Amino acid sequence: MKLTGIKHGNTIELSENPNIPDGTQVVVEVKQVETMTIEEKLEKMKELLERPWEGREDFVQTMAEIEREREMAYEKKLEALEK
Repeated sequence: MKLTGIKHGNTIELSENPNIPDGTQVVVEVKQVETMTIEEKLEKMKELLERPWEGREDFVQTMAEIEREREMAYEKKLEALEK
């Protein structure tokens, strides 16, 4: 399981609820994430969209897999809310 979070003092606030019971011992590997400026993100998006789509089936497949995972996570959240 891989989660992201933000450090606040000695606390790391997770971006999502991993559904791990309180009191469970876990191992945490900390890696600093280099963030891009909005300008850098826009430039990368522009470069991506300017290239032809032919020969990039792997990209399309990756996007489809991300969408499936997003839908599954959404369904899990709905199920948890219904309980």
